[in-house]
Amino acid sequence: MHDLHDHDPSRGGMTSSQGGMSSRRGVHRLLHGLWFPVVHRALAKQLMLHPGETVVDVGCGTGELARRLAASGAQVIGVDPDERSIAIARAGSSASRIAFHLASAESLPLPDGTADAVVSSVSAHHWTDRERGFAEIARVLRPRGRVVLAEMTPPGGLRRALRGHRAHREAPGAGEWLKLLEGAGLTNARVAGVGWRRALALFVRAEAPTTSRELGTGVAPASSS
Repeated sequence: MHDLHDHDPSRGGMTSSQGGMSSRRGVHRLLHGLWFPVVHRALAKQLMLHPGETVVDVGCGTGELARRLAASGAQVIGVDPDERSIAIARAGSSASRIAFHLASAESLPLPDGTADAVVSSVSAHHWTDRERGFAEIARVLRPRGRVVLAEMTPPGGLRRALRGHRAHREAPGAGEWLKLLEGAGLTNARVAGVGWRRALALFVRAEAPTTSRELGTGVAPASSS
């Protein structure tokens, strides 16, 4: 879910305060346009997808990352709760390897053990119930499947502009994300090494247990029907 909060010009004139806010939003939009492609490349590298694998993009927004991942030959399932974003994603994606679904992270419309990998790009801090969202991710992963997450880093310099929106400012740090992954029964949760890109975003990853019997969470999974 990539919300840039565009200014609506139909509202007429702006006060100096409103003008300053519009300017900040303009910078926010520009930085996102430069920032997301770098983050998406790093996520694709971390996922190391192979042709024929299935990857779920949770919070896929308008499908930019999903289209990048489909180029690897993987089957991509994009999920997002925003109807407009899903409509744009579907309109911009003609590849048969990509499917988009209108749904939330907390209720993934997929059977158990569907995915070889799950990815989420700066979306998880928007989820209403993060514990349930990660329980759902654990549910749809196959044994030894992997999840890779990109999230906001603590503010500072460039990152302060990227965290300008309230939901971004309140994004958890690395420790909380690792705790959520482990709480969902995922293993080997850790901060991923992505070189200089760590200055732009926080990357964390984990794996599903070797067998589904090892996967236990304190949160009941949502129905996949």
